[in-house]
Amino acid sequence: MTTNKFLLLLLLFPLTVAAQPDSSRFNIRLNGGYADIASSNGVSSLGAVSSNSRQWEVSLSAGYIIDKHWEIGLGFSYQKQKTRAQSTVNIPIDPYWLGQEYAGTGTYWLGVEQTEANVHLTTFDIYTAGYWRLFNRFYFTPKLTFRIGGAKGTQESVLATATEYQINDFYVLLPASPRPQLTSRESNISYDYAALQLAPAFTFYINRHFALNLETGSFHFSAIDWEWDNKQWLANVNPAYWRLGIVVAF
Repeated sequence: MTTNKFLLLLLLFPLTVAAQPDSSRFNIRLNGGYADIASSNGVSSLGAVSSNSRQWEVSLSAGYIIDKHWEIGLGFSYQKQKTRAQSTVNIPIDPYWLGQEYAGTGTYWLGVEQTEANVHLTTFDIYTAGYWRLFNRFYFTPKLTFRIGGAKGTQESVLATATEYQINDFYVLLPASPRPQLTSRESNISYDYAALQLAPAFTFYINRHFALNLETGSFHFSAIDWEWDNKQWLANVNPAYWRLGIVVAF
């Protein structure tokens, strides 16, 4: 029995040693993710908002392992976000405001707006990552990143409005608004961005030169245009936002 245990240790020892990150080594990290999120809120008799957001993200970084537990590095990140939203409003109003003096059960102002936004965010990253072995080749590797950069994009929207007059269970358009009125507009998006992000992560070393990395969400604080009023705190562990990557060590 003792001989068998000794042989087993001899077999496992090289695997464990080969999988450990060594000090004084460089890492190249490539991470990416894709999220497709649909949401709906504010649904009531007065209106509703629904949206669909698609987000692509990729980051490339180079780090230096200063000892068996810590790595520091620099990198770049690129994120593209495309959002489509639709909002509806149904507001009861006084028909006398419109110069209409009909008898009925109500008058409503109706509005439907469709918006599409495309935003490209590029940041320069400074990070530090920790290494704590859980078992064999599997490590807990949380990553703290400071990001600074900017975003540019466009936003297009179309607003359709009309006024409806309700008589009991029937709805008719007021003469003042025989058909919906359409209004469209387009605007540019541009802002500075800064964020401090903590990402819980796990790394599995296939061998001493190659590993797989999984970031399981993030906790971060961000600010837009360096204004305190535009700050945001966010804790997100939704699997839709997890990021998978590879680590190459040399």
